[in-house]
Amino acid sequence: MLGLIWDCLVELEISPDSLADVAAVKNLMIAICRFLLYGARSFTAGQHNISSLGWSPRSERVVDGLGLAFDAFVRDLPSSVSSDDPFLSRCPGLFGGSFSVAYKKARRDSSGFSRVAHRGEASIGHNGPPEPEPAAPKPILDKLKPKNERKKPYILSPTKRFPKDHLIPFLTKGFRVGSKAHPRDETGEFAARLLLGGIRGSEVINLWVSDLTLLGGRLRGYLRSPTLFKEQSGRTRREELEKKYGLLPRTEIRGKNRAGFKSPALDGGHSATIYWMVGSEEFLGQSFARYILNVRAPAMAERRALGYPDHPYLLVFPKSIPHLGIVVGDPYTMGAFRSSWKRAVRRYARIAKLRDMDVAKYLGTTIHAVRHLSGKTHQEDGDGIQRIQIKLHHKSILSSIVYTIPDDEEIHKAAEEVKERIKSGKFKADFRQFATMEESVRTYAESVLGGRFRRW
Repeated sequence: MLGLIWDCLVELEISPDSLADVAAVKNLMIAICRFLLYGARSFTAGQHNISSLGWSPRSERVVDGLGLAFDAFVRDLPSSVSSDDPFLSRCPGLFGGSFSVAYKKARRDSSGFSRVAHRGEASIGHNGPPEPEPAAPKPILDKLKPKNERKKPYILSPTKRFPKDHLIPFLTKGFRVGSKAHPRDETGEFAARLLLGGIRGSEVINLWVSDLTLLGGRLRGYLRSPTLFKEQSGRTRREELEKKYGLLPRTEIRGKNRAGFKSPALDGGHSATIYWMVGSEEFLGQSFARYILNVRAPAMAERRALGYPDHPYLLVFPKSIPHLGIVVGDPYTMGAFRSSWKRAVRRYARIAKLRDMDVAKYLGTTIHAVRHLSGKTHQEDGDGIQRIQIKLHHKSILSSIVYTIPDDEEIHKAAEEVKERIKSGKFKADFRQFATMEESVRTYAESVLGGRFRRW
């Protein structure tokens, strides 16, 4: 709102002397309300050319919202505002006015006013030239639309999924760095393998060691709220982090260590089971055991030896990186995961000789694309949409439907399969077995001759 007021003061060249008293400020606010409601037409009001603002009409809801926001801003101002304030130098007494009051006044004075007549009155009942088109709106006003007008229609379209034929080869070969000291990017590799649970990348980063466990050689996992889940101590994770480790949840910090948590569907205890892709449980169990024994345990032992505190997060940096300010055992970050993933995709593309493979959403090679593949795989395994919703922790079933929509290639393949079944006689639906020309003529003749076929 301050930007709009400033436009009026500067564009219309209103002098500070003309706004010295309260009444003048009130009239300015009423005028701004009218310009917003009915548009700044191509006409002059007194000595000011209103058309230079280029404002197009806005809904009453938008203008009322601007007024409420301005009044709330004024209420929160300190009791004394610096005399150097640029707004006060242009408009003394600006912060003493009420925009909401001015809005009501503008509406009341214009209650019998027709917008249609307003926009065309220069050419109706006047001898002057027709009114020119209004100037293009200022960018500051261009986005001021009510939410219901701004909202785009919800269009169901297929998601881009990670190429399933390349998933396992990528997870086993893509993270081989090749150096003698560190032949594998083990943290990035294990983080990528955890995506087989259909969870988001940020949810992987938020995992604690206690969220995963081995049961009969198979990995069991749980997705838990980073703030509200209660530990065995009876404290929530937020309280546990603060009192035991002196940390804040990663959802509540800023910077490189932040990791979001996109409000998945959890149970009353703020937890949910992670459902791995069928057949991957033992593979993930072995990966988990190797990571804990060969990577995390040594890294945390070295960290404690250096005098740095412990933490409960599963994924850690296996070594210090001084120029980045990273100490061995620090919690793994989303930025590091993305970089590791990008290098792995390009490395695998070279190994598999896939010239067109790179990290891109439209290619289905991003971190999130594995989640898309998980949803489709669950459907191919025979799960209904409600089971897919549970396995992907979706709150809305519409989100799950998106993951199962077939793409153009799948639709074409299915159509070709049906075509072959029709040709081979294995398809029993008569309406798709189109008659030959001979059969059509015979049927027509029988209908014309009352069902009796005559030999000519």
